[in-house]
Amino acid sequence: MVMWEGGFRGIQITSGFFQIWRASGITNELQLYCTAIGALIFASLMLFAGWFHYHKAAPKLAWFQDVESMLNHHLAGLLGLGSLSWAGHQIHVSLPINKFLDAGVDPKEIPLPHEFILNRDLLAQLYPSFHEGATPFFTLNWSKYADFLTFRGGLDPITGGLWLSDTAHHHLAIAILFLIAGHMYKTNWGIGHSLKDILEAHKGPFTGQGHKGLYEIFTTSWHAQLSLNLAMLGSLTIIVAHHMYSMPPYPYLATDYGTQLSLFTHHMWIGGFLIVGAAAHAAIFLVRDYDPTTRYNDLLDRVLRHRDAIISHLNWVCIFLGFHSFGLYIHNDTMSALGRPQDMFSDTAIQLQPIFAQWVQNTHALAPSLTAPGATTSTSLTWGGSELLAVGGKVAMLPIPLGTADFLVHHIHAFTIHVTVLILLKGVLFARSSRLIPDKANLGFRFPCDGPGRGGTCQVSAWDHSDVWGTISDQGIVTHITGGNFAQSSITINGWLRDFLWAQASQEDLKSIMALRFPRFSQGLAQDPTTRRIWFGIATAHDFEIHDDITEERLYQNIFASHFGQLAIIFLWTSGNLFHVAWQGNFESWIQDPLHIRPIAHAIWDPHFGQPAVEAFTRGGATGPVNIAYSVGGWFHLQPKWKPSLSWFKNAESRLNHHLSGLFGVSSLAWTGHLVHVAIPGSRGEYVRWSNFLDIPPHPQGLGPLLTGQWNLYAQNPDSSSHLFSTSQGAGTAILTLLGGFHPQTQSLWLTDIAHHHLAIALIFLIAGHMYRTNFGIGHSIKDLLEAHIPPGGRLGRGHKGLYDTINNSVHFQLGLALASLGVITSLVAQHMYSLPAYAFIAQDFTTQAALYTHHQYIAGFIMTGAFAHGAIFFIRDYNPAQNEDNVLARMLDHKEAIISHLSWASLFLGFHTLGLYVHNDVMLAFGTPEKQILIEPIFAQWIQSAHGKTSYGFDVLLSSTSGPAFNAGRNIWLPGWLNAVNENRNSLFLTIGPGDFLVHHAIALGLHTTTLILVKGALDARGSKLMPDKKDFGYSFPCDGPGRGGTCDISAWDAFYLAVFWMLNTIGWVTFYWHWKHITLWQGNVSQFNESSTYLMGWLRDYLWLNSSQLINGYNPFGMNSLSVWAWMFLFGHLVWATGFMFLISWRGYWQELIETLAWAHERTPLANLIRWRDKPVALSIVQARLVGLAHFSVGYIFTYAAFLIASTSGKFG
Repeated sequence: MVMWEGGFRGIQITSGFFQIWRASGITNELQLYCTAIGALIFASLMLFAGWFHYHKAAPKLAWFQDVESMLNHHLAGLLGLGSLSWAGHQIHVSLPINKFLDAGVDPKEIPLPHEFILNRDLLAQLYPSFHEGATPFFTLNWSKYADFLTFRGGLDPITGGLWLSDTAHHHLAIAILFLIAGHMYKTNWGIGHSLKDILEAHKGPFTGQGHKGLYEIFTTSWHAQLSLNLAMLGSLTIIVAHHMYSMPPYPYLATDYGTQLSLFTHHMWIGGFLIVGAAAHAAIFLVRDYDPTTRYNDLLDRVLRHRDAIISHLNWVCIFLGFHSFGLYIHNDTMSALGRPQDMFSDTAIQLQPIFAQWVQNTHALAPSLTAPGATTSTSLTWGGSELLAVGGKVAMLPIPLGTADFLVHHIHAFTIHVTVLILLKGVLFARSSRLIPDKANLGFRFPCDGPGRGGTCQVSAWDHSDVWGTISDQGIVTHITGGNFAQSSITINGWLRDFLWAQASQEDLKSIMALRFPRFSQGLAQDPTTRRIWFGIATAHDFEIHDDITEERLYQNIFASHFGQLAIIFLWTSGNLFHVAWQGNFESWIQDPLHIRPIAHAIWDPHFGQPAVEAFTRGGATGPVNIAYSVGGWFHLQPKWKPSLSWFKNAESRLNHHLSGLFGVSSLAWTGHLVHVAIPGSRGEYVRWSNFLDIPPHPQGLGPLLTGQWNLYAQNPDSSSHLFSTSQGAGTAILTLLGGFHPQTQSLWLTDIAHHHLAIALIFLIAGHMYRTNFGIGHSIKDLLEAHIPPGGRLGRGHKGLYDTINNSVHFQLGLALASLGVITSLVAQHMYSLPAYAFIAQDFTTQAALYTHHQYIAGFIMTGAFAHGAIFFIRDYNPAQNEDNVLARMLDHKEAIISHLSWASLFLGFHTLGLYVHNDVMLAFGTPEKQILIEPIFAQWIQSAHGKTSYGFDVLLSSTSGPAFNAGRNIWLPGWLNAVNENRNSLFLTIGPGDFLVHHAIALGLHTTTLILVKGALDARGSKLMPDKKDFGYSFPCDGPGRGGTCDISAWDAFYLAVFWMLNTIGWVTFYWHWKHITLWQGNVSQFNESSTYLMGWLRDYLWLNSSQLINGYNPFGMNSLSVWAWMFLFGHLVWATGFMFLISWRGYWQELIETLAWAHERTPLANLIRWRDKPVALSIVQARLVGLAHFSVGYIFTYAAFLIASTSGKFG
């Protein structure tokens, strides 16, 4: 944005319009207005022409099929006369006006364009040859015109653009060329060449009948014509992109870098889309218009018959290029990360010079002195040499020497181009049939994934190949880049349901009622249910061929008429651009000083811009034995004599008792013993080993206090605050305390507090382990407990009746419960390990703290997701409706809609509001008004922290109230160190929280609720849904769609798990991002950075992700490497693994199946390779299998990437 006098603000224009207008000779806004009006008139004329040639005088079919006449008119009329008229404009208007402008004449003093056209003497003052008139032209003395028709080469040093006299010469030359070419082909007078004769005479030794029949194909198939046009136009557009930067055609374009970048990118994208469209329409031609009965042994037939050879060779090229080009980069990355620059491929080490490209450059650079003696310099300075052209202190053009880096990147480009061509060409050549689907031509250009009797045929239609390259959401769903060109309505999605079930049920009276409903062009669609009718109606509106009552002639008329509508839109757009710049732009200011004035497209008046925005936008070890021990135990219990009986596994009470007492109780007691006898003495400088274990009492009074009931003696004389760990300095004698807070030196919990805690829970678990009834008949029966648990209000029906047997007989139910418990505990461990560090000095090892927190949260996420997965498997395999009639499980299934819809509402609410707050805050900061952010204090969480003793919020409640009984009790009786720790800002016990924390906690809540929604829906709908009532009979996972099951993708319980993992990873990502950033700022003493930047999304991206990537991405660079280089390499590797997952998530079974069949064909015909045979033909992964592989790559890559980032960014700052 630029600010001008009077508070005028505007956005810089980067479309090159100003430069085009300057080259055209436009000097003021009146001329822009006039041109805008002209464009508006043309828009109106085109709309009228569209109406006239559709409703009043629609051309006949023969008119469209007269190819020779059409070619002549396009060549001579469109291209020839168009170029000639433009050359005329350039000579008579552009050249003189630009000459004045280049000389610094005020635009207001320059004569008007019509004066140059009408007054030859005015032109002759600038270009003397105008005195001669047309005489030199007719006398062939053309060199006289060399003052305005030049062949200089290079760029104008004043403007940095091509010499306008060169471009005028160029347009005149091609005008003559096209005018001659436009008289080549035979028309009504019988003069010239016949295209049909030319094509049929064109036969080669390996082409059979050659081009015979191609003429009829192009005159009868508009898809074939369109494909050829798109291919040529796409290639031309890419060539334009390259020429516009290397040979800038307009004045001052070369130094407007933003515009140069925009134009190159714009044209490259358009070229790519056009070429992909060319392949799509070639495939549609083969599906709809190709008649194999009339084609034998001609060029097209031979290409189709050799498709396996073509595809397999292309596939080999792709694999070769992929491995080698990418391998070169991986090699360089690894060598650089290892500090071995001398072993890299580069211009200063192992050279891979592009010698062929350099030779081409050199021949062009030498052209002026050899092949083009009349030129003063080469066509483009980029070819090479020593020249550099600067305009106004900015480089306009300079040589671009090619080296090893260019060699590497060009081969990457070659790889991606060949892969795109492979996919497109496979789609075209296999559009009619393949070994997998021999009758593919009957199914149309696009048909649904799988379908009745067609299992494993996903992504084999020609449409899928033209559209493999698309966007992908977090859930792995592909959003195709094109809107969709659908096949005949009888074979699209839900085709069997519609055309068999629905169509047969249609009544005649229904037809008459719906006869005029949208879409009128397809009465079959018009009678469909609403959603399908509207959706498919809009989707197929422009697929004229499938409309009712369509004829070939009518088809051409529709297409022809629609062209005028497109032209009208183009002219209207042009007029709008011209009008807005003339009205609000600064074209007149810019034209006088293009170097120092930024071109303004239109003004902005926005009340949200504050002064800062205006200013900113204004330019100015033990694993072996353990494994062996477990292995022996497993082997022991697999022997027939020692195999446990089924009843042993079903004895839930015994198992619970043993786990509670034996596992938890005894182990906690044993750990307490270790702490008291070994760890605590060790922390006081007294080392207890096996040799002195029985000689050193852990407490001076031994067992006396325990046996006499004076347990408080064990808490007296704790370590002092001046205690130095591992020494006797400041050490006490207490072994079981309740001090609270942290050891001042180690910043970890007091060991005596930990020993006390473990002794207490050991006693609790030992008692709990004697609660349940076993062989002795003592204690509670779990079944009785459960069945007695029926709420008196009856809201839960039969309550928990039947639940004991259900759980006890289902290993999935048990596993689900165990995983749910373990997952939650693991997440709690992550939270407690940093806030209450249990191990000495771990709190000061920041990298370890970060790694442990992230590690435990990821594990917790996977475990909890697994809990839902096994819950769903339980419902499919083990759930017995009769056994669980009207109990809590049955009632939950009965109320699943209510549960899912409430969860859905919560997710939507959280999503819109949280993201809405972030986006609002981003917009406010972007507009320079940070004071307008919505910042919400987390008062409830702050109140909870205050109740626990944090005084900074001023709530004055419970432990934060110095006059309250809770505070006095806490200070005098228990936890004397707690309040000090909770108010200490250097630890992570109770972090101070504010609006940034409020927002990110709600973002985490969104992730948790959405993940839960997907998983709960998957589990509750696992047995059946309205869409598929018999789902339970298909199992946990079943293929996408399938015989008689159109539209049943993504509804299996497995799919819910698959989709939920993406959301789970998102959520854990947000959790770990938050934790890490909060702690980095805490550890650096810069908490305000988090507080100020975490309230908007750009803050997270800029100040957390990007800022903390800086050390990581500089682990190795051209100047060397450091200790983070391995993490930098792993960061890239993680991205690679992550991205590889998309190959499995986007391209599905059918695509790979057909490719594998082609490779099998090539294998059978390749010498040596065909000596190796296999019994089974290789088969592609199913969709479910591929999704699992993709998900695994996505998850592993995601975790690898963040692990590298986390460790490198933390260790880079703190060591």
